[in-house]
Amino acid sequence: MYADGVLAETPRPNYCDMDHRLLGYLGFRLTMAKAIGWIPREHNYWLVVVFCAYLVLLLFFAAIYYGIHYKSPNSFAFNNDISRMQDATYRASGAQRAERLGVSVSKLESMDLDCGRGDCQFIKADRSTNVKIRSQQGYEADFLLRQPISSAAAKMKGSMMSRPWKELCLRGPDGEPIAEPRILPFREPFPTKVSELRKILGDILEELRRQVETNLDQATSPLPSPRIWSYWDFLYFSTITQSTVGYGDILPNSTVVRMVVALQVLVGCALVIVILNLVISGS
Repeated sequence: MYADGVLAETPRPNYCDMDHRLLGYLGFRLTMAKAIGWIPREHNYWLVVVFCAYLVLLLFFAAIYYGIHYKSPNSFAFNNDISRMQDATYRASGAQRAERLGVSVSKLESMDLDCGRGDCQFIKADRSTNVKIRSQQGYEADFLLRQPISSAAAKMKGSMMSRPWKELCLRGPDGEPIAEPRILPFREPFPTKVSELRKILGDILEELRRQVETNLDQATSPLPSPRIWSYWDFLYFSTITQSTVGYGDILPNSTVVRMVVALQVLVGCALVIVILNLVISGS
């Protein structure tokens, strides 16, 4: 080939790189075939079964520990540093939610006062279509008729998405949402008067104020709630118990829990012995 009057070589494919890629792909397939072919052997099959039973045992005892702690929080003792950190996290989350809800309450109160002055604009005020109510200062209440989502999953679950529903969206003068969208009773018509809108706002305000009080109680509570410890914390406890590691951050604090721990350790050790026996017999 000629480029600008100069003979240029035609680029040739790099067969060496292609061979390396092909060999790498074949090597991967061979490794996967060996891994899959390793299971059907009888001792390997039982080894996989016993190991799966070991994992199921972890989940089972974690559920038992979580149930005991849920009914009797004093059945477990926790390291002081961990307890303080969990307590601080629990209180901080309550304070953050209370602050966020407090902002929504303040904006809703301003919207309610603005609507109380009258002079609200109704847009498309038709009971069969969406309705937008805009106050004098620019607060908006959108009453929307949502259409069902045509998905097999929604219909199978029988959820609200499989049928039409009514929703209320509240926005401030800046266009930002004031609160989470609210689901309205489907049989009730959209409001056509300011008094009807103010009644709905009053119900929302009352609910949000209760949520603020609940979260403030959580933020100032002298003792952490028993529910700050989740199932995943006790799955961790179950794992370190069955593996006999025992870091000492979570301790059994009742006879019932100690007996359950002893049972889990014995069953876990028995499964480990079975696994070792299968490995040795198969080698």
